[in-house]
Amino acid sequence: MVSLLLGAAERNQWQRVPNLLLRPPRRWAWKQRTMKYAATTGRNITKVLIANRGEIACRVMRTAKKMDIQSVAVYSEADRNSMHVDMADEAYFIGPAPSQQSYLSMEKIVQVAKISAAQAIHPGYGFLSENMEFAKLCKQEGIIFIGPPLSAIRDMGIKSTCKSIMVAAGVPVVEGYHGEDESDQCLKEHARRIGYPIMIKAIRGGGGKGMRIARFEKEFQEQLESARREAKKSFNDDAMLIEKFVDMPRHVEVQIFGDYHGNVVNLFERDCSIQRRHQKIIEEAPAPGIKPEVRKKLGEAAVRAAKAVNYVGAGTVEFIMDREHNFYFMEVNTRLQVEHPVTEMITGIDLVEWQFKIAAGEKIPLSQEEIALQGHAFEARIYAEDPHNNFMPGAGPLVHLSTPRADLSTRIETGVRQGDEVSVHYDPMIAKLVVWAADRQAALRKLRVNLRQYHIVGLHTNIDFVHTLSGHPEFEAGNVHTDFIPQHREELLLSRKPIAKELLCQGALGLILREKADVFKIQTQDQYSPFASSNGRRLNIYYTRNMTLRDGENREADTYVRGVYKFMAGIMYQRDQNHVIAGGTIPSAAVQFAWEARWVEESELGENLEDVTITVTYNHDGSYSMQIEDKTFHVLGDLYSEGDSTYLKCSINEVASKTKLIILENTIYLFSMRISPCSVGTGSQGLDARTVSPTSILLVLGVLGVWEEGTHSERSVDQRFLVGKACSGKAGNVQIGIPVPKYLSSVSFEGTQGSTIAPMTGTIEKVFVKAGDKVKAGDSLMVMTSMKMEHIIKAPKDGTVKKVFYKEGSHANRHSLLVEFETEESDNREAE
Repeated sequence: MVSLLLGAAERNQWQRVPNLLLRPPRRWAWKQRTMKYAATTGRNITKVLIANRGEIACRVMRTAKKMDIQSVAVYSEADRNSMHVDMADEAYFIGPAPSQQSYLSMEKIVQVAKISAAQAIHPGYGFLSENMEFAKLCKQEGIIFIGPPLSAIRDMGIKSTCKSIMVAAGVPVVEGYHGEDESDQCLKEHARRIGYPIMIKAIRGGGGKGMRIARFEKEFQEQLESARREAKKSFNDDAMLIEKFVDMPRHVEVQIFGDYHGNVVNLFERDCSIQRRHQKIIEEAPAPGIKPEVRKKLGEAAVRAAKAVNYVGAGTVEFIMDREHNFYFMEVNTRLQVEHPVTEMITGIDLVEWQFKIAAGEKIPLSQEEIALQGHAFEARIYAEDPHNNFMPGAGPLVHLSTPRADLSTRIETGVRQGDEVSVHYDPMIAKLVVWAADRQAALRKLRVNLRQYHIVGLHTNIDFVHTLSGHPEFEAGNVHTDFIPQHREELLLSRKPIAKELLCQGALGLILREKADVFKIQTQDQYSPFASSNGRRLNIYYTRNMTLRDGENREADTYVRGVYKFMAGIMYQRDQNHVIAGGTIPSAAVQFAWEARWVEESELGENLEDVTITVTYNHDGSYSMQIEDKTFHVLGDLYSEGDSTYLKCSINEVASKTKLIILENTIYLFSMRISPCSVGTGSQGLDARTVSPTSILLVLGVLGVWEEGTHSERSVDQRFLVGKACSGKAGNVQIGIPVPKYLSSVSFEGTQGSTIAPMTGTIEKVFVKAGDKVKAGDSLMVMTSMKMEHIIKAPKDGTVKKVFYKEGSHANRHSLLVEFETEESDNREAE
């Protein structure tokens, strides 16, 4: 069983392809140079316990396996059947789901290390990775802590101490208060002295936890209290520092490594400016627009910072950078970062392998001069969250999960599989999609293509949002800063628009064909029976039925169908044994083309409908006529399978399309399988023939079944395609509801009239009101927490509290009624 699961995990293994025009650097021999450790170090590691979960645990295990190091997993009740447990050589249960009782339990984890005879503990990131007490306990028990020494964790982990050290080391810092007096009044006075806006930050930890911005003095107290609560839950320490908030800065960080022999190197910088809720969602390396001299100064400053505390192991020195590329020290993360893969991609270095080697007492494998930068890499974090609901974290099962294919320049770092549950107790990250290419624009194109191939059903994700963001002109130009998402919010979070009628026809056809396939599966097992096919062709059948579908949660879904293009191509293809049309392979230069593309007609968009009635007429030739309001569509198609997926190949008014089809309970999911030409549209003017590759047309014809591979053939094709606009930003996920009674039909994200609704699934941390209390619009009613993130529930209007449905410590599901208010009539009677 374990070997099978490890085999499945091999899909996530990666290796970067250096550009063919670039000479591969020497470090590419690292696969041949790995382990065994030299006996002279005296710190041989043959078994490691990973004190973490999810994708980072899986990531560490892959390198451990490559280095012949056995891995030991720990797991909570919520992770009993998780991927990291299956990948490990050994796994030990350590407690209930809440992290305080499991992954933050130092004594339990050290006990497991001793029982399993693990010589070392790798903490990953988060949880205990920057906990000085945990590192101290490991040292006392004779266990190697794969991280920096205690003194470095202490000095770098307490931000106030860290700032003082940086000033002494000549590293530029931002003005702020890092003193010992942590009283609210003292912090407020220093905030007034520094001047608003100010940043309130927990002195420990990271990951955006315990951070708040107060733009005005009247906001200070509420933001301070909220930051303290969040820091207490995350790091068990609510001490704060105050800093001047630099408006619209860039977040640029430098990867560093130190060893026990006094050597420190930097592995270039990453730009992590694209953030929401103070947490990163897209990272890239190197930082765009950074001149070589600035890059050199950044690296030198980071090395000075590391040497000031005798740093050992992997670490990250974070800076904020203004528009003039002046940079200021922010903090040091004394651990491996979530975004470390982009550094691995541009350097060809396995950072986890370096961690193991340095922990074993070896020197850093390369000198600063030997570390070279090649190409560009992006990482997109895929989260279970709702961007249209203020990025509220989500939880629930991954009912359907399909990913792009990992290859030599694409990594999918994940700790979940289809059917797994995203738990309310932990961070909602599902995966990290990492891509590499020779330059930034090529890497960005690759990122967008792979995002379109990432399909998840079962909970809200940020995939469409990240896809839209990655196509924003300012992002493409590299004009990034930490306020990028708030500044471009209206463009990135497009308002919901009605679904196109053509897509409703696709949904209806998919539902009809699925129904027929299910019926025929029961009625006949004869594969040669004419009734064993799911297509529409039937003898002597001609009848009409009415169907009702509901426009699902499709924000900007209509941009998928903006128009119809007509391609006319005369193609001569001489087969080349080295290049075959399969799986998206680009054919060789032996292909000759004569082609043109012209705009034919615009597709009408549907009206703003909820429930939509579709009159479907079954025609004797196997096609369907579908009428929506006053428009009739001629529809023809069939279902077929590829692997575990079902696809709908159809033609609507002679416009061909290919769509992945998923029908679950009362929802139809359509995932557009768009390919090359669909990503080069030029707005409402249609396709620009000058920018479309003829090879792309050949690929389209192949996918649609118009073009077939042959030894030598010449033919002309008149074919029309369903394509979308590149500027739409929509990744192609369309939901169509099959209406059923819904008790939540009146629930909105902002709360119903006379009530307040839970915006996420989580725990009620604080309750500030009770029945009979009078409140003003904007007053705080409750505090909810989920995945250690805090959300304050505020009154949507002035009124009187009628009922509070939850008490502190209770669990509330998303869309649950939290607080009910008296009706206006009741308030008026009371006033009389």
